[in-house]
Amino acid sequence: KIMKFAALALAAAASARTAFAQSTQSCLGEFSHTYEGDCSITDIKSALSVLIAGNAACSDVDTELSLLLGLADPAADVDAAVVDLCAQAFREQAAEFFPFSNITMNGDTFDREFLNGGTFWNQEYEAAGENMLSADAYHVPLVHDMSFSNGIGWPTNPAISSVDSCTQGAAMCCYVSDRQKDDEGGDCATDECYFAEPEDNTDICYVDMANSPASARVANGIAVFDKVDVATDAEGSAFCHGFAWDANDDTAVSSRYKGNLLMSVAFKENTYDKGYVQNVPGAPMCGCVEKMPVVSNAGCTDLAAVESWTLSSDGLASLSISFASVDITYGDCGGVDLADKVLDLGAASDIRQHIVGTDNCPSVIDNFLGTQGLKRSTLEISLVAGHPRREKVYVSFNKEVADSAADVNNFSIENLDILSAELDPNNKATVILTTSLQTLETEYTVTVEGLIQKRIAPMVTATIGSTATFFPAKFGFEDTVGESADYTLVYELDIPDNVNWKSDPPEYIVDQTDFVYFSRIAYYMELESELYGHEYVWVSMPAFTQDVTKIGVPTFASGAIFQETLPDANVFTNQPDIAAAGSLIGVEANLEFWPNNYGTTNRVNVPGADNGVYDFGDDRSGGGDHGSMQVHVASAGSTLFAINDWNRGRRPSMGIGNQPSGHPDWTFNNNAASYTTKKLFVLVVAENGVPSMAPSAPPSPGLTIPQGAAATVPDSEGYKLVYDLTIPNNARYEITGV
Repeated sequence: KIMKFAALALAAAASARTAFAQSTQSCLGEFSHTYEGDCSITDIKSALSVLIAGNAACSDVDTELSLLLGLADPAADVDAAVVDLCAQAFREQAAEFFPFSNITMNGDTFDREFLNGGTFWNQEYEAAGENMLSADAYHVPLVHDMSFSNGIGWPTNPAISSVDSCTQGAAMCCYVSDRQKDDEGGDCATDECYFAEPEDNTDICYVDMANSPASARVANGIAVFDKVDVATDAEGSAFCHGFAWDANDDTAVSSRYKGNLLMSVAFKENTYDKGYVQNVPGAPMCGCVEKMPVVSNAGCTDLAAVESWTLSSDGLASLSISFASVDITYGDCGGVDLADKVLDLGAASDIRQHIVGTDNCPSVIDNFLGTQGLKRSTLEISLVAGHPRREKVYVSFNKEVADSAADVNNFSIENLDILSAELDPNNKATVILTTSLQTLETEYTVTVEGLIQKRIAPMVTATIGSTATFFPAKFGFEDTVGESADYTLVYELDIPDNVNWKSDPPEYIVDQTDFVYFSRIAYYMELESELYGHEYVWVSMPAFTQDVTKIGVPTFASGAIFQETLPDANVFTNQPDIAAAGSLIGVEANLEFWPNNYGTTNRVNVPGADNGVYDFGDDRSGGGDHGSMQVHVASAGSTLFAINDWNRGRRPSMGIGNQPSGHPDWTFNNNAASYTTKKLFVLVVAENGVPSMAPSAPPSPGLTIPQGAAATVPDSEGYKLVYDLTIPNNARYEITGV
C-alpha cells in the first residue's frame, strides 16, 4: 500500500510539472520567422499574429508575447520589455554597420581634414588627365552602391570635430568651388578648372568661428558675407546641402542611418558626382549645422529604409530579434528646404537661427553684429534738396561717397533729364545734379540706378533702386519750413557786401515791431554762392527777451548782448552737415550775440567747444567792435549760422554750418561778397492779449502780474509787470547781459 501511494504521488507531481510548463511556454515552441517592418511592439505583434493564426493551442497575441518574453505576470509591462529587446537589437545592428573610416580608407586625420575643406581631394585641380577626383575617390561610388543594403556608421572619433556631438538633428555641407568638368553641376567646363563656381542655391550670411574653432584654427572670430554689389553676392556662388534626423529618438530610421546620409551628401552627391569642394572660410565644409555658416537656404537629402527582422525562440521562455536586411532609397526630402525638413521631424530645434530663409541675411547679420558690439556701415540717401533756380538737385548721402558717384548714369529722376553730375567740392557726401527745368509744386523722385560706393569703404554701397523725393525749392521760408506758418515776420534784411552798423544801423526791408507778446523767436538765413550753392537754415527757440529791438542784429545801438543756451530749439536746413535728415527737433541752441570783440577761450564751459578756435564757446570781450551774431547747436558740434565783423566798414564774415576749414564759426573769413544772395529773417510767435514790452512804447495797461502773485499778494492788484526773469543756476551777467 505504501509503494502504491508513492507511485501515485510521483505521477501527480509529474502531471503538475507538465501542466505548469505548458502554462509558461508559448504555443509556438521553437521557431524562427523573418518579417518586413520595424523593430517595434506593433510590428512584432503583427508578425506573431501571422504565426499563431489557426493554431488552436495558442492564446491571444499579447499572452503569447508575454510567454515568449518570460513574463509570467499578465500585468507585466510588455511594451517596456520589447523596447529593451529592440534596443539590444539596434546595438547589435549598429555594430555590424560599415565603418565610416572605410569610406576614404585614408584614416581619421584625412577624414577630419576633408570635412573641414582640406586634403588633396579639395585642393587639387585636374590637369592633362592627372589629379582626377574620380580616380582618387574611386571607392566612393562603391561604398554608395553598398549603402543601399547596408548601414554606414557615424564617425566615432571626437577628433573629427565638425560632426561630433550635433545638437540640432541636422548636418550640412557648404561648398564654394567646383573642380570637375562634365558632371552634374557647377560651371567647371575645361580640363584645368581652377576652382570654378558651383551652382548657387544659398546666400552665406556670416560665420561665427567660436562655433567650430578646430575647423577655423582660431578660438574666435567672425566673417560676414553680406556686401552686395551690382551683380553678385559677396561670396560668389555657394552651394549648401544637408540632411536631418530625429534628434529625440535614437532608434528612428533617420537617426540610425544618418551615417548613410553623411556619406551620400558629403562624399557621393556633391564631391564625387559634382566636383564640389572647399569650405566657406572660417567654417567646416561639412558638419553639424550649428557649427556651419549661417545661410539662407540649403538643399536636402533624406532616405527611406525597408527593414527585415528575424524573430526566433528556442522553445523556452526566450525571444530574440535580430536584423536581417535593409533596402534603402535616397530622396530629396520632397523638395523642401533642409530647415523645413528638420521642423517636419518635430524636434524642438533652433534651426531657423542657422538656416534663416531667403532675403533674411541682412537683418540676421545686423542682429548678430549687435551681440558683438558692432554696427553695419551703410550708405543711403539722407536728404534731397532742390534749388530755387529749379535746375539743380542736391543729393546728400549719410557718408562721403567715391568720386565715381558723380555720374549721370547713377541716378534717374522721373520726368526730368539729368544733364550733368558733380561731387560737391565742399561736401563729399553730396552729389549735385543739373537737370532740365523743374516744375514748381511738383514732387520728384530720385532713384539710385548705378554703383555708388562709400568713399573710405568702397565695399559699402547704396542700394540699387533706393529712392528719395523732393520738391523744387523756393527762395524764402514760407514754402520751405512748415512751422513758419505759426510765425510773424519782424525783420527782413538784405546783407550788403560792406557794412558799418556801428554808425549806420541795419536797413531792414521789413521792420515790424508793434505787435503782441511773443513766446518764440526764429531766425532764417538764406545764402547762395557759386562755391556753396543754395543754403538755408531755420532755427526757432523760446523767446530769450521781450524787447523786440534786441532780437535783430545785436548792434551797439540795440544794446543786445546774449550768450546763453536755450532748450527746445527746432532746426530745419538743406545742409546735411547740420542735420543729416534735414531737421533737428527739441535740441539746445547756443546764442553768441554781441557787438564787441571776442576770443576763443571757452569761459562759459560750452560742452565740446575748443579753446583753440572760434566756435560755439567763445569769450566776449568788454571792448572792441568786431561783432558776433551766431547761433549754434553744441550737441551736434555745429554752427547754424554766423554773421561777424559788421562794425568796421568792410566785408562781414558769414556762413551756414561749420566753415569747411579754418574757424568753424566763420570768424575772419570776410566772404560776404562771394554770395549773390544773403538774407536774414527774424520772426516770432505772437501771443494774443499780451502787448509788446519794447522800451520805446509805454507799458500796456493790459499786462498784469502773474496770477500766482495776484492770488498770494492781494495788494498787488493794480500793479503792472515791468520785468520777468527766470534765474539760471549759473550766470555771468557781465558777459551775457540779463
